[in-house]
This record gives sequence, C-alpha cells and structure tokens, in this order.
Amino acid sequence: MKKNKIKMLLIKAGVTPELIGYNYLAEAIAIVKGCIKDDKPTQKNFMQIYKEIADKFSVSTSGVERNMRTALQKALANDTDLFSDLFSVNSNVTLSCFVYTLAQYLILEEVN
Repeated sequence: MKKNKIKMLLIKAGVTPELIGYNYLAEAIAIVKGCIKDDKPTQKNFMQIYKEIADKFSVSTSGVERNMRTALQKALANDTDLFSDLFSVNSNVTLSCFVYTLAQYLILEEVN
C-alpha cells in the first residue's frame, strides 16, 4: 500500500503532519496492515513495532512510543468525523487499538 493513503487516513482521523508521531503512526499502520493481510495480526507486538520504527528513523523506542501517543491524543482532541465514526466518544482509545483499527479500515476500503 502506498504510504500516501495511510497518511491521508491519518489526516482524516485528526493526526496532523507536523507531529513527529505522524510518520511513526504511518509506519506502524503499514507494518500492522501487512501482518493482517498475511493473516498474522499477532505476529508482532507493539514493542517490536516500536523497535522497528526506531531503527528506521534512528531514534529511541521510547521516543517513538511517546510521539505516537502524543499524535493519538491530538487526534482525540481534534475529534474529526472519521475518528468519531471509528471510536466511541467516551472510549479510552489505546495506541494499539488505533493502529489496528486504521489498518483494518484500509484493508476493508481496498475490498470495497
């Protein structure tokens, strides 16, 4: 999948491109989407995903996680239509839930 579709979906979900976590989330979604398409959604846990992204961007795993969480919190605060459609208003959306949901959304969009 082209990263542009992932990045467009992130923008629609309220994650803005100036956030460092924006690119990290795009990478995480691409990784998870690949695992789901290969019928191996539990193949990688999020610590492995953080490490893979950290290695790619030459940063620490804690920095990757922190910036991804910050981006998620901004998306929650922006409360876009897409975010509201995918997640209930009062839900405590975890990072893994956000990434897996957007990855699955992209897969379902490809099918339709």
